[in-house]
Amino acid sequence: MIPEIPSQLWRTLFQCSSELYKKAPWTIMGDQHIFGMVDPVTGQNCYGTVMGHLGSYFAFALYRGKAGYKSMLSLLSEEETTDPEEALYEQDCIIVSFELESDADGEDVALMESVAKDAVDIDRIPGFRSYRQGLMPWSIDEEEGRLIEGGMRLCIQVVCSLQEDPAYLTPCKEDKGKLRFFRKNGSNWISQWEAPDNILDFSPSQLQVNAGKIDELKQLPNTEGMWLFERFLFRQPSMDESSERPYFPVTFLFMDLETQVICGMDLVRPARLEEDGGEVLLQLIQDAGKLPSALVVSKKENYILIHPISRALGLEVHLEESLNVLPDIKAALYRQLDYEG
Repeated sequence: MIPEIPSQLWRTLFQCSSELYKKAPWTIMGDQHIFGMVDPVTGQNCYGTVMGHLGSYFAFALYRGKAGYKSMLSLLSEEETTDPEEALYEQDCIIVSFELESDADGEDVALMESVAKDAVDIDRIPGFRSYRQGLMPWSIDEEEGRLIEGGMRLCIQVVCSLQEDPAYLTPCKEDKGKLRFFRKNGSNWISQWEAPDNILDFSPSQLQVNAGKIDELKQLPNTEGMWLFERFLFRQPSMDESSERPYFPVTFLFMDLETQVICGMDLVRPARLEEDGGEVLLQLIQDAGKLPSALVVSKKENYILIHPISRALGLEVHLEESLNVLPDIKAALYRQLDYEG
């Protein structure tokens, strides 16, 4: 899984990660310590954060853009409605972690020994991973290597500043809600307080409607049952000819709330959610051979997602955010699949 990155860049990354580890940023930075970094090449906002203050997992992460910032906040959230597994799959970031050799990935060990064994003078093996929404964690590419190098160097600078001033990343009253953002000015980084990306989604995903299919489904018999619609990222990654990287399929699922029986389930590629999801959803209804009296969803995102289809079919959709049965559904589904496998 070692990508085509110049050996000199790998060497630089290992040297820089070694310097960062020796600074032990997790001893001074917690979840509340987040800094902004503007990518000098693309102008995209990035967000740096450190993991390890609990003493179990040591890492530095650089989250990319609005999607990355939103995924970081979701991962840090302590709300019971946040699915840790789902939050992990939805990350958009680059992570450098530090593992004991006995726990490290064999490819990370081999890579370090081949390009930078003499440059790493710490008792950990640095490992670099790229996380993209809905995709399998993967090795970084050259562009990501350049970006995480800048992020690590900046994190070292931030740690030094925090050692001198513990309130360095804490905004004053006038700048409440802002983050300290760093921009490259020549060879130096300059900072100022700026508002982070707005994580509100003003163009949420909606399924496309096949009018011909809608006309067919309107001929199906109606039932008195109410169906729950849920979607989640399937735990088992998939790969097809058009992709270079495995992805976690989006699962669409209908369940009759009265009988607790699954009426239908199918998978959609995340990158084709809006285009293919509508066809999949309509096919699930057609395969069931009947129309529910109404649909129920537990998340606003799902309400918006299926709205074009529910409106076209004349189905009411009830939003019940207190309904928290998805964890049980997933657990039962995975148990069944493991048993059958």
